[in-house]
Order: sequence, then C-alpha cells, then structure tokens
Amino acid sequence: IKILSIIRLDSLLQGSLFLKRNWVHDELLLKKRLNDMNNIKQYPQPYSIGIYPEGHRITNKRRILSHQYAKEKNLPILNHVLIPRTKGFNYILKHLPNTITCLYDFTIGYEENGLNLKDMFLRADFTCKKVYISIKRIPINLLNNIDDPSIWLMNNFKKKDDILSYLLKHNKMPNKQINLGHYTHKEWKFKLSCYWLIYTIIFNYINHISTWKIIIILQHYIIIKAWLFNK
Repeated sequence: IKILSIIRLDSLLQGSLFLKRNWVHDELLLKKRLNDMNNIKQYPQPYSIGIYPEGHRITNKRRILSHQYAKEKNLPILNHVLIPRTKGFNYILKHLPNTITCLYDFTIGYEENGLNLKDMFLRADFTCKKVYISIKRIPINLLNNIDDPSIWLMNNFKKKDDILSYLLKHNKMPNKQINLGHYTHKEWKFKLSCYWLIYTIIFNYINHISTWKIIIILQHYIIIKAWLFNK
C-alpha cells in the first residue's frame, strides 16, 4: 500500500496507520492514535475506525497457512476468509473512544474473480461486474459485555465464511437484498477518475508541492488517461 502512490494517498488522507504486523511496533501506533481520538479538542469529529482483522489479502498461499494455523489451534477451517488476528481487535475494543457506539460488520463478496489491482493498473478495467455487501450493526455495549471478544470475533468470521459459501453456491446473499443499481462501463471509469483527481488536488492544496507529489500527479494523469481511452 505504501508503494502504490494512489492507494497511499487515499490512506494518508483518511488518517490510516501503516502497521508492520509487529505488536511491539504496532501497539505504540495504536496507543497514540486512540489517545488522540479520546481528546475531542485535538481530534476532528465525527470519525470512524476501520479495521481488517485478517491482516492480509486472501491468496492461495495465505489460505493454506490459515488452514495450518486453524488445525494447530483447533479452530474452524475457513475457505473464503482468513483466520482473524484477535490481539489488535481486542486492544482497540478495550481503548475505544466513548464517541463510537456501534460496530458495522461488512462482509463483501465479488462476482467471479473479484477486484484485482492488477486489472486496474495493467488492463484499466475490472473483470468483476457485481459486488455483494452484507452489513450488520452491532452495539459496542454488546461487545463490552462479552467475556472473551476473541471468541466472538472468531465465530463472526465463521459466519462470514458461511455467507460467502452461500453466495458462491446461489449467486446471492442469504439475507434480504437491495439492488443499488449500477454504472455503465464508461460512467464508472469517469467517476473513479474524478475521485482520484480531486484527491490529488486537495492533497497538494493543503500541503506544499514537492517532487514526490508531482510524481504522484503524473502517475494519476497517466492512469486516468489510460482508463478513459481504453476500449
């Protein structure tokens, strides 16, 4: 993420933390950020915290490692998601600011091959044409009353795996669906290109121009041009 300038830019503007998957290092980052969030005068309101307990994109290699770990720890075998990392989740839940009152649990499934960054940068297109999203709202009070949040998180990922298994078999989510419509191929490219361009302008407006930011603008220009004129 830090290497791909477009994604890095998006992450920086959202206030994302770049973790190293080393708890000695990551705990300090989390502690400082959560302390900042608890200081209402210092941290802008409102805000949200996005976490990805898996810690990795799912690949065949990561899936095999996840299965091995599950067998060693007597955990359920998950085929469509990875075994979640519970330490960071528990830490955030324990030190969560009082202004956050609920957790929104997203389970996202993709048609066919899913979203692939390689398609975006090399083909200027996505093979995936449909995305399914399941959303659950969970009050934080409910999680605070659970003896071991790690067990809850593990059980929740088992449910996610079941949802994605159902989607793969029936081409729909098990719960009620709402069709949010779709964009044409050209509309989708244009909207996402504008999104990137606006981000670039804002980022350079609030900061002094530097060489690496000019490189980012050029990269955006090349990719946007490829997208809009790709047949």
